[in-house]
Amino acid sequence: MSEGYMMPGDRDALDTIYVHKPLAQGQVERINELNAMAAAFSAAILRLCPPSRERVTALASIETAVLWSTEAIRRNEVVARNLSST
Repeated sequence: MSEGYMMPGDRDALDTIYVHKPLAQGQVERINELNAMAAAFSAAILRLCPPSRERVTALASIETAVLWSTEAIRRNEVVARNLSST
């Protein structure tokens, strides 16, 4: 991507998406809670719905929801970093 085609804020947006940032403890717990809820809902779908294209789509939709909810936590919260001076 050429710098000439970038709009103000594009670089920050790319960094938000592609630069790894460690998760804070509260974020990890919330992501784990989302994963547990998704696993329980997926198990219910497997138990209650017959094998079908619709069941596969429902399970894929849960996976997508977990992915984007996790990204919402990861991308959009500022994590306070411990910047101790040495």
